[in-house]
Amino acid sequence: NDMVRANDYSVVFLRDPLSHAKSHFLFCRDSEWGQHARTADFPLSESEDDDYGVWLRHFLDLPVQHSAWTYDDFNCIDVRNVITRQLTCRHPHNPPHRNAHPPNHAVQPELWNVADANKNLDRASFIGISSRMEESICLLRKMYDYPFHEIPVETHGVVNSSVRLNDPVFEPLVRNLTSLDSQVYAYGLMLFERQLELFPDCVV
Repeated sequence: NDMVRANDYSVVFLRDPLSHAKSHFLFCRDSEWGQHARTADFPLSESEDDDYGVWLRHFLDLPVQHSAWTYDDFNCIDVRNVITRQLTCRHPHNPPHRNAHPPNHAVQPELWNVADANKNLDRASFIGISSRMEESICLLRKMYDYPFHEIPVETHGVVNSSVRLNDPVFEPLVRNLTSLDSQVYAYGLMLFERQLELFPDCVV
């Protein structure tokens, strides 16, 4: 689906799927919104590593037909190929509707399509990488000749995320859940590097 209409500007920031998955879990666990929104069966014990493993395996065990619209995501975030789903947006009751909500991503598994996601990245006005924010903001300023301010870091109550949930056992689980996202992220990273080649003074 073409998510970018004529005369629109579309700015897309991508995050590595490993970090993205961990961030989703911690947001559901620690943020004020997550504490109010999540269902009672959200894995929550004294061991967040154990809980993260339970959370990941929950999505691995779900039938592929059970996607966000069925609310098997603890009323929080369905981690399965979430980047690809966001970039192949369809509304389940009104397919042409681009601003589908809720949920604002493709629900039907047959629409989880890397080619369509990459096509929408090609049509984006700008691709940023969240782990390379300094370079991304520099590029925005250079490409659009506008004094963009630094983007503030909003933790949403999640602290020290970089040193949490780093057991290597989680990586194959996340890779399994985000196999399409890994391809889309790699393509987006390539597009980002192409932008950076045009403005080498933004390289950090």
